This record gives sequence, structure tokens and C-alpha cells, in this order.
Amino acid sequence: MFMLLRLLWENLREYDKKYKDERSENYFLLTTLQFFFMLIAYYAFVKHIGPKIMEKRKAFDLKYVLLAYNAAQVLVNGGMFISCIYIIWLYKPYDRLSCMMPDRRRTEFGMLELKFAYGYYLLKIVDFADTVFFVLRKRQHQVSFLHVYHHILMACGLFFSVRYLTGGHGASLVIVNLAVHTIMYFYYFISALRPELKHSMWWKKHITQVQIAQFLVLLLHFTHALLDMECEFPKWALGLASFQTLVMLVLFSDFYYKAYLRPNKRKLVSQANVEQVSEHKEEDFSAEQLAVAESKKNTN
Repeated sequence: MFMLLRLLWENLREYDKKYKDERSENYFLLTTLQFFFMLIAYYAFVKHIGPKIMEKRKAFDLKYVLLAYNAAQVLVNGGMFISCIYIIWLYKPYDRLSCMMPDRRRTEFGMLELKFAYGYYLLKIVDFADTVFFVLRKRQHQVSFLHVYHHILMACGLFFSVRYLTGGHGASLVIVNLAVHTIMYFYYFISALRPELKHSMWWKKHITQVQIAQFLVLLLHFTHALLDMECEFPKWALGLASFQTLVMLVLFSDFYYKAYLRPNKRKLVSQANVEQVSEHKEEDFSAEQLAVAESKKNTN
């Protein structure tokens, strides 16, 4: 067992030396040990340590912390989204959007692409605070598999992207996700500011619809490049991105069905049963009236 682990570690180190982007070599939280320690600490806290600490404590009132956090997320995500669109429009770096090749050189655009990717990676680390707030507010039911998996998946994807394959076709995910998160955190901000609006079904429902639409667009974008034999973007990266996007699409669609479609279906069935019972009562009442009338007639 020790020999197998040692062999795996040596192969990973060899791969790391061969393919890592030297431009980001000294960036904070981009070493393998730092990253995996952070992931382990996050998972251990939100699933085990945090709930244990909060078990006999009163839930924290984080209203003003959440207001500041969500407002900052709206500004940062929105600002980065606008900046990305402007830079792509200004430099026009991609020959075709169906196959966006990364620029690993130390050119002006290449370094901008790297810095934006790294900034987005750090933003995904900051997003871990979402789950921490759930734990501190004793909302453990919201620390679902989908929630934790999504946060860890995004962090892992960005870690490998910034370390090995910065920008290019992966930039589409960054741009689309920044737009979606701007909308999402604006909803969280309004919910923290006006809690009575949090249960507005039309608002929450459309947020989930936007997230599902995001994964549909990205799935088409990645699979198109994957099937394009002339596209030189690494096929393993496109295949992995397509698979993970499909997984997220399935998970979010399942959540949407359970949260919004199934309850409505049950409501319709329940309403139909009530109407059916009412019809039976009316029929029974009419039959009873008829029997009384017949009885009076015979008596007379």
C-alpha cells in the first residue's frame, strides 16, 4: 500500500512539473498541499466540527454580516463580469468562440487572463463562507450534498485550471457563472434585508431556472468543442468539463423537481381529490332529497 501511494505521489509530481503554468507558480493557495488541506478543513468543519460546536449553542444572528457579505459578492461578481466582457471586446483574443484557445505566454492579455482566473479562483474559496454561515445559524438542513459538492467542485476545477490550463475555453464558465452569481447574491441580499420576501416562490423558482439554463449553455459549449476535431483545446479537459456540467445539470434539475414541480403535482392531486369528494357529497345529498320526496309522495 505504501509503495502504491509513493508511486502515485511521484507520478503526480512528475505531471505537475511537466504541465504546471510557471506564471502562477508562487501564487497563494495554489500549491497542492495548501489546496487539499483547505478542502479537508472546509468539509470537516461544515459536516462534523461545526455542527458539533453549535449543538448546544444558540444560533448566531448574522443579519448584518450577511448584508455586508452579499452586497460585496454582488459588487465583486458584477464588476468582474463587466470587466471580462470589456477585456474580451477590447482584445478580441479568440478566433472563434466555439474553440477558445488559452494564451500561456507573458503577453498583456495572457497575464490579464491569468489574473482574472486566479481572482475567480479566490472568489470560489470565499464562497465557502456560504456554508459556514449555514452552520453558524444552525441551518444544517441547507448543508446538502448538492450544496457542498458544488462548492468543492468549483474550487477543484479552478485550482487545476489556474495551475495547469488557464483561460481559453474555460473562460466561458467564468463569464456565465459571474453573471448568475450576481443575480443569486442579489437575491440573498434582498432576503437578508427583507426576510418576509424570502419565501416568494416566483423569485426563488426563477433563480434555480437561471442556474439550470447556465448548465445547459455550458454543456453545449463544452461538448461542441469536444466533438470538433479541429479544436486543439485538450480533449481530456473538455471531456471532464462536459461530464461535470452534466452532473450539475442533473443535480439542479432534480432539486428543481423536488422543490417546485412535485409539490405542485401533489397540490393538484389533493385538489382533485377534494373536488371528487365534494361531487360525491352533492350526489349523496341529491339522492337523499329524492328519497325524502318519494317518501312524502307515497305517504300522501
